[in-house]
Amino acid sequence: MSRHASLNGCQIGIFWIDFSLDNRYIIYKARDRRNIMNKSILILILVIVGLTTMLNINAGAKEVPYTLEDRDRLIRVEARLYEIDKRFEQIDKRFDDMFTFLWILAGIFTTLTGSTIGFAIWDRRSMIRPFEFRIKELEQGKIDRLISSLRDIAQIDKNVADILRKHNLL
Repeated sequence: MSRHASLNGCQIGIFWIDFSLDNRYIIYKARDRRNIMNKSILILILVIVGLTTMLNINAGAKEVPYTLEDRDRLIRVEARLYEIDKRFEQIDKRFDDMFTFLWILAGIFTTLTGSTIGFAIWDRRSMIRPFEFRIKELEQGKIDRLISSLRDIAQIDKNVADILRKHNLL
């Protein structure tokens, strides 16, 4: 048999002997003592929880004073928030207008750039074309006269005649 002693009793085997102050003793099984201890701990926990909830209920029952001044202040805050919302809407509208204006400016700039480049190309072609025709006419006239001069020289010089025949110019 094992013996375990404590301040108010001792265990012998499966039995527990509990001594009181007047030296009376109670014998019961150790398992029963554990049940009694569990029950007393549970009761203690329930008492503590009950007291704390009662204190919290009383603490939460305090009435928060809400005066007419607080009501007026809340009304002023709501009015101010409404004004701020309207101001934000105005700013959003201005941003939208600015972006629209920027897109219009980008379109105008693109159109001006494209039309300037197109005009420059058209102007170059239209200005150069008449000169090209004149130069071709002048060159053709000079070439015709040069060939005619070479034919006249070919009648006198046989080497020049051979070269002009070689290139089908005679």
